Amino acid sequence: EQMAQHYAHEIRSLQPHGPYYLLGYSLGGWIAYAVAQELTSQGENVAFLASLDTQANVRLNWIVYLRTWAWITLARAKHHIRCAVHLPWKDRLRYLWERLRHLPLRVPGAPSKLPIPQTPTHKSREAEYYYATVCRFRPTKYSGDMVIFTGEDSKYFPHKLFWECYARGRVQVH
Repeated sequence: EQMAQHYAHEIRSLQPHGPYYLLGYSLGGWIAYAVAQELTSQGENVAFLASLDTQANVRLNWIVYLRTWAWITLARAKHHIRCAVHLPWKDRLRYLWERLRHLPLRVPGAPSKLPIPQTPTHKSREAEYYYATVCRFRPTKYSGDMVIFTGEDSKYFPHKLFWECYARGRVQVH
């Protein structure tokens, strides 16, 4: 929300009034979504909102979870158990613990354990920093239309169904 306020302010300093055309890649898709919410709340017109390869990795409410993530969570659990069986005992527990550590980020209402440092301090931790940040975002329903550009995971994840939970307007998935 703070990023969205900052970006909306910066955008309006260059272009005081809409229509605005927003596109975000990866985490930027959620930022564009939040910026669209912010601009709309300020009475501005967002003519286009799109995300490019943005994962559905925010804190979900139970309804969205049951509609889109529950079956994926079960399938991933089975996959990781099958993978762990082929590892030596000492690596098995570490492997499963690393996977379980991220589970609260997927289950609604569970406390998140991933810390968010003020800034990512090491290149390898940047992904975890941004992942933890977006997983704490609790989006409200956007009033406009959305265009979603997905990657290979589109055949495994119901993007249209997911994004329809967060947009009142039309959702197009490409």
